[in-house]
Amino acid sequence: MNQPINRVKQLLGESAIYGLGTIISRFIGIILLPVLTRVLSQPEYGLLDLLMTISALAFVLCEFQIISGVSRAYYDSKKAGVLELLMGTALCLYVVASLVAIVVGATIYNIFKLEIIGHVTWAHVLPILMLIFPMAVFGLGQLILRFESRAKTFIFFTAIELATTVFFSLVSVVIFDLGVPGVLFSQLFSKVIWATLLVIYLKDSFKLNFDSKFGRGILSYGTPMMPAVLTKWGQGNAGRFVLLMSLSLADISIYGVAIRIAAVVAMLDSAFRMAWDPMATRLFGEDNSEKVFSDVFSFYLASMSIFCLLVSAFGTPISQLVAGREYSSAGVLVGFISFGLLWNGSANFLAAGNGWERKTYWNGFGFSLGVILNLSILFVTAPKFGLITAGYTYLGGTLISAIVVFYTSQISHKIPYRISEIITAIFISISVSIWFSYIDQTEYFVSFGIFTEYFLRLLMVMVPMILVVYIPLKRFKLGNLVKGSYLSMLSQTKN
Repeated sequence: MNQPINRVKQLLGESAIYGLGTIISRFIGIILLPVLTRVLSQPEYGLLDLLMTISALAFVLCEFQIISGVSRAYYDSKKAGVLELLMGTALCLYVVASLVAIVVGATIYNIFKLEIIGHVTWAHVLPILMLIFPMAVFGLGQLILRFESRAKTFIFFTAIELATTVFFSLVSVVIFDLGVPGVLFSQLFSKVIWATLLVIYLKDSFKLNFDSKFGRGILSYGTPMMPAVLTKWGQGNAGRFVLLMSLSLADISIYGVAIRIAAVVAMLDSAFRMAWDPMATRLFGEDNSEKVFSDVFSFYLASMSIFCLLVSAFGTPISQLVAGREYSSAGVLVGFISFGLLWNGSANFLAAGNGWERKTYWNGFGFSLGVILNLSILFVTAPKFGLITAGYTYLGGTLISAIVVFYTSQISHKIPYRISEIITAIFISISVSIWFSYIDQTEYFVSFGIFTEYFLRLLMVMVPMILVVYIPLKRFKLGNLVKGSYLSMLSQTKN
């Protein structure tokens, strides 16, 4: 069997393992959603959603994509016998970045007080600032476990950290009625505990050594990626702040629920990337490996499209189930956000040519253009048309980013992606999102029984499913692919 197909099998096997860990790590928002939306008022949940968004932004700003620089140099450093020095340098960079973040963040809060998003106190700000360093260290430890194929240990630390966070959050909110600060401090305490234990477990890799050459190498690779990472963050999150200018915290809470539900797409995307990124790094150094990138992307696009179709079809029923009927309007946004996340993830694959030639600044340009158009149009249209515009502009922005990144990447290093598959997926993304948004806004299914409604929703996405999967499944010979990926997964779990 040819090498590209074997690569896809290996990728699927590893994705199954690290995907489980990724889903576990990102599942906290969905696990707590049914509780928080019922214990907190809509404005309180909207405030929590905004503060968690600010926390994510603070981490992205201060992390400086150090993790990407470490990933790029990991195998070369290990081969040269200086991996310990690479990790020590990264750890030193995190210490400095975190200290600067605390000083700058405290200064910004004292000046602006963040009054625009509600009553924010030090009880909200302190855990956000203190979370940056343990989160970075925990992520660095997870990277070591992934790159060393220690799947069981990776899943253990990921699962136990999630369980601790959920437990602390439920106790603080339900029993002690600590509200939003209780949730934020719960995340901080859990991350500190398990980041510390992970460092102890990997103590041989965490020496506080600094090498200026490694430091420059890490930053020179990771820093040019910051515009792309920030704009990708802005694509999915900055819309909350634009909406707040014309809408209420209650509207933000509905938008936040829609994003939490659609986040299952981002979880699966992260599962692919956790397995794919180390493989892609190795492929950059191999000759004639372009076809592997093409085949992997074809399978990614087909499988993720199926999942997005299902999430789009059942967005409103899921919203009512997990958050309550007062959040049912979140369902009309779920399809747009789900497919937007699909194209956000696709852009990472389509940008391979820029990564190959170390021209990652083009990725920043593509993502920046998409987010600027997204937020500009949202700013103009939200006051007139309301929350639904957040869905249209998000999907549109991510599509523009993916197209621009694909174009520049192909100029940098041509990869034989299949244009017909991409065009088909774009058409389905737009049409299905609009269709289910219209159906749910008009309450078309109100007169139907629940089983009839679910059957009709599923029936409506059957033809799009066939369109997006026919060519990839025919090429990959699905039976052999599943069997091979299962055997690969078994071999991973034995390590």
